[in-house]
Amino acid sequence: MLMRYNFLQRYLFLLSCYDMTLLFFPHHSIALVVDSPQFFNRLAESFISRINARFIVLLWGDKSSLNSKAVMDIPVYDYNDITVLGRENRNALCYSSEQGRQGVFEAITPEDVATLIYTSGTSGTPKGVMLTHRNLLHQINNMWEIVPAVPGDRFLSMLPPWHAYERSAEYFIFTHGAQQIYSSVKYLKADLQKYQPHYVFSVPLVYETLYSSIQRQISSSSRARKTVALALIKISLLYMEAKKIFEGTVLSNNPVKPSSISYMFNCLWARIVAALLWPLHNLAKMLFYKKIHSTVGISKAAISGGGSLPMHVDKFFEAIGIKVQNGYGLTETSPAVAARRPFCNVRGSTGVYAFID
Repeated sequence: MLMRYNFLQRYLFLLSCYDMTLLFFPHHSIALVVDSPQFFNRLAESFISRINARFIVLLWGDKSSLNSKAVMDIPVYDYNDITVLGRENRNALCYSSEQGRQGVFEAITPEDVATLIYTSGTSGTPKGVMLTHRNLLHQINNMWEIVPAVPGDRFLSMLPPWHAYERSAEYFIFTHGAQQIYSSVKYLKADLQKYQPHYVFSVPLVYETLYSSIQRQISSSSRARKTVALALIKISLLYMEAKKIFEGTVLSNNPVKPSSISYMFNCLWARIVAALLWPLHNLAKMLFYKKIHSTVGISKAAISGGGSLPMHVDKFFEAIGIKVQNGYGLTETSPAVAARRPFCNVRGSTGVYAFID
């Protein structure tokens, strides 16, 4: 996120993962901002040797705990120090120039760098990805085609805010008047039941965890109930497969386009199969899936990205009526490149390309 302090023109960059840190970039030097002495000591050897640090801001912890060899002669400020300095210098900064006295500040353009997100890369060495305001605004303006949110919708997130996926998702959520709920692996199940979110932004591993949890619940039930549940799930899988075929929303492994007659026959046969299986699928919804829905709590869609969504997980949630929309992206693309739409949710794919401004 770009934050231009009107007179100092400092840039706030958000780094990610194990080696993350917050960096303020003035014109000629860098201020390294970390959240604990231990974190700073882990980063110091890698970062301090490569930057011209002017000062260090420590948000939590004792300044004496910092690695003295890494700090050397660099000034160190804690949060209280910054608060005091800010109060003392506010008026001086505001009235230090004619522009400040008139309230005229430098404009920010869409092509200005908004953030520098560090990604570990294949080699493990952090690499800074520069994203502009236009990059992030593209996500905000076009993600509605993927997630048609309305004011008041509840979103549950588990990803850290320095992750590009979560970053753009949060901007989208806030600009559309929706509610943001932060959770973790430990409290996910309880939060899903408590808040009943309309949408979830997360990675495939979370949906695999939910899938495994549901399977364990089925396995721990009585033999009769388990047998009936597994049988109905298989029927629902067959029903959805047939339904997708006659709707034309299924991937084909055949590189040769079928003839019109063959296509019509397949669609007709799929429609017949779906019609025969529909009563049992509907029965499964009333007997089993309704309870699963109340446990999972996702009423509109689960958005998956940041990894490969296993096909068996994709099929299962589709069969029980929980929509999962898979997507693909990179930190360098801020991040969404393609995603499945609500009206064209083709299982096993990452959807179509995001719109280009």
